[in-house]
Amino acid sequence: MKRSMILVILILFSAQAYPNDWTRTARIADVDFWPDFTQEEIKEGIDLAHQQGASVVMAWLTSENIDIPQKDLDALKRAVTYAHENYPDMKVIVYTAPLEIITENVDTNRDGQLDRGLTAVSTEHPEWLQVGLDGRRAVFYGDFEHWIGEHDEDVWCCPNDSVYKEKIEKSITRLAETGIDGIWIDVVLFLCNYGDWDSNWACHCEDCRKKFHQDTWLEIPQSVTWDTTWKTWVLWRQTCVEDFIEELSQTARNVNPEIKIIVEHWHGFDAESTENAWSPLTLQPVTDVLAHEYVSASQYLETYTPANYLRDVALFQFYRGSDNSHPSWILAYSLREDGQKMLAATVLQAGCNFYDTVYPDMVDSVSLKERTRIFEWIRKYSDYYYEVEPVSNVTVYYSKATIDFYDCLSGDWEFYREFVGVSMMLLSLHVPYTVITNLKNLEQFDTVILPDLVCLSDFEKDLLQQFLENGGYILSTGKIGYYDEMGRKRASRELPHHSRFYSTDRLFGNEYYAEVNPFFWPDEGKNQGTGEDVKEEFYRVLNQIPFMDVETTAPGNVVVLPFLFKNTIVYRVLNFEGISPGDAVPDIQTISITNKRRILNAVLIPFLSTPENLEGEDSVTFRVQNHCLLVLEVEPVSIYCNEYDLPAAENLATFLRTRGIPAQVVTSPDDASVLIILGGHKAKDTGEFVSNLLTDEQKTQLEQPGFQTLFIFQTVRLIIVIAGNEREDTARSTEENKRKIFELITESVNSKIQFNLQ
Repeated sequence: MKRSMILVILILFSAQAYPNDWTRTARIADVDFWPDFTQEEIKEGIDLAHQQGASVVMAWLTSENIDIPQKDLDALKRAVTYAHENYPDMKVIVYTAPLEIITENVDTNRDGQLDRGLTAVSTEHPEWLQVGLDGRRAVFYGDFEHWIGEHDEDVWCCPNDSVYKEKIEKSITRLAETGIDGIWIDVVLFLCNYGDWDSNWACHCEDCRKKFHQDTWLEIPQSVTWDTTWKTWVLWRQTCVEDFIEELSQTARNVNPEIKIIVEHWHGFDAESTENAWSPLTLQPVTDVLAHEYVSASQYLETYTPANYLRDVALFQFYRGSDNSHPSWILAYSLREDGQKMLAATVLQAGCNFYDTVYPDMVDSVSLKERTRIFEWIRKYSDYYYEVEPVSNVTVYYSKATIDFYDCLSGDWEFYREFVGVSMMLLSLHVPYTVITNLKNLEQFDTVILPDLVCLSDFEKDLLQQFLENGGYILSTGKIGYYDEMGRKRASRELPHHSRFYSTDRLFGNEYYAEVNPFFWPDEGKNQGTGEDVKEEFYRVLNQIPFMDVETTAPGNVVVLPFLFKNTIVYRVLNFEGISPGDAVPDIQTISITNKRRILNAVLIPFLSTPENLEGEDSVTFRVQNHCLLVLEVEPVSIYCNEYDLPAAENLATFLRTRGIPAQVVTSPDDASVLIILGGHKAKDTGEFVSNLLTDEQKTQLEQPGFQTLFIFQTVRLIIVIAGNEREDTARSTEENKRKIFELITESVNSKIQFNLQ
């Protein structure tokens, strides 16, 4: 029985395919390609990438924006054709940088201006360039960034210049005509802090002045005032970037409707996203994939610390939440094999896609051998990362308005630290959570955590009030509702009112963040504390509200996240206990996990290793070094209903699944150990079965107008009948009693996962 379980898992993965959504399971790397390669060299590069297990490969051309040479396009088309003909599972994408143009070797004496007699974009087309608050055009010289040569000119064009936009669209059209599978679009932003610019908030060119006035009837602001006009302009800049990307996407799809648009951005979780007008929340709707460039703990030997890796998981969780149903590609770097493996494990822990590369050039690999092992392992077990449902009844709200109009204005990033600090504590406490970026669909959760939600709209307040009235719980930390969604100070705060609304002015996340001090750059490194005291105090506050936490013996430096895949519970486990600067190999941990449903089969899949069977009915014990998957087959709960009660049954099934109870809707009663039936003794299809369970007195009760209840039968198995006098009564009873049903199911199997219900 257990031996066959491993066989079933492996067969399942080898049979899965995603022909129409290759971005979802992408394993990304560069391809050894250059436009002057011979056909044999092109073939060799693609063959090698396929042998290494890459499913998506990035090609580079000599021009990344306008005036792409025809020989580049011809070579790219040959590469794409060869890949498609020989490796149907491999996709080829091409890198572009639509707004940044680098002209090489035009400032040989490094005096910060063009050499005499030379021309470049800054002299040929100054009207294309972004203009800062101080009137300077976006022209820079020298190697102040790693991708710019010491004698190069670097200019940034405005997405609102119609002539330049037309040239870019022509380039996109020509790229799409090669048959390329996707176009990677980088650095679509308005500059603010760059080179010798400091808070210079582009763009103030003539095109932007005219367009802003046409769109808003306002004059473009001349100074940073944070008044209504300035805030309108801040949001308008973001809209301009969205529109530019959307127009490029449509241009490409006019040639090839199946082409994918991948947009790269930098970090995106803090106030820099406001300054540069490229928040992932606004970019996501106009792209197929966001590629999040991120400085991970693996990038430098000095940043190998548990706190930094814990922060990475928290921010990768943010990316998964902000990307919604879209995949999340992570562009991060490593320097050594130990960091390469930990980076891949951390990316996978959050369900993101791994791009294997070396700092800082987006090409090559720390170890091609390890890349091959990592990609092959991901290919085998991709379903457990990309086809699962998160198990969580807690959500954490990320407020873009608070980033835009509080953190960016104040400069101290209070909301960012509160959001990340709270997220890190939840991970360390083994409390699974989901990140949301709007408050419109809260019914799937029991608890909403609002970390320092300074900017709160009236609409959001109404949604929170409705959530409370429907039985939900809210925990608010720090400030809440001091300002509206545009950062306008409220005369009085009208917060949600309810006994299930818990609020504390204490900034637990900021305190924890300051204590553990996660840092991105080696020169920021200071002493890092454990944050245990703050975390324990936060946990006591958290205990006032309903939440699920995984019962495990794992220490806080081992992250355990549960997911549901069909009728299996999948625990992703990431260990960074013992990691220290210069050494990213964790100490092996022996841990136990107790599951809420009886375990039929248990399989451990260690990272980069082979599956092994585990013993245990309620809990399992295993060893983990860096990362592993624990796959538990459990019996699902069956929900028996007719077609009229199907919507209520499906809602109940979703509710149970998000809390780790596999549930299936059936059209006939089966012998499941937990059977839920919707409908009374007179219901179509289900009535005959229910009639044999109910007493005459119970049947008489059901015939009373408006009556609805639960009937519970516990013998060798648990049977729950949800019934009402009318179909609407049954639906209402299902909605009102879903938490009680969850408790009954978990109590019936001696649940070991706590559900703290006040």
